[in-house]
Amino acid sequence: MPYAGEWILGVAFFSFTALVIASYIFEIKTQGNDDIGITTEVALILTFSLGAWAALGFQMEALGSAVATIALLSLKPVLHDWLQRIDVEVIYAGIKLLIISVIMLPLLPNQGYGPWETLNPYWIWWMVVLISGLSFLGYILVKYAGEGKGTLLTAVIGGLASSTAVTVSLAQFAKQKAQSRARI
Repeated sequence: MPYAGEWILGVAFFSFTALVIASYIFEIKTQGNDDIGITTEVALILTFSLGAWAALGFQMEALGSAVATIALLSLKPVLHDWLQRIDVEVIYAGIKLLIISVIMLPLLPNQGYGPWETLNPYWIWWMVVLISGLSFLGYILVKYAGEGKGTLLTAVIGGLASSTAVTVSLAQFAKQKAQSRARI
């Protein structure tokens, strides 16, 4: 027999969410300001969800998520300032990295092919993700920390993961820098 509490919890969640949305719409109409954030509303829904998660027996997970949420909310001014300085190209590059790592990587078979089963598509693509991630990290660090500090930080962080990937990534970065300087 199915547990009836799950249905009640689902109905309560959707009812609460509808109430929060209605309150948000009312607030927009009464204030007449189109630039109203949704931080409070998201925090309300997240608080309800974490309470439900804890009530279902996942107290430690809910507590950890609550601590992470509090940390993010306390950094809201810093995050807003940081987000205003991000270029659209960086956001698109991050989305592409997420696509190759979160969507494509799990779809590849994790088994060997070819002679002695040496070609494993999953691990080959994992190297692509690692090198792309290091290149992206290097680009971000150089752009926002400066060329000297950014290159050094990229090398140190990447060297902890894979020295080969760092070498390939920094070689690609140096080649791009040389080409951009040649155009100037």
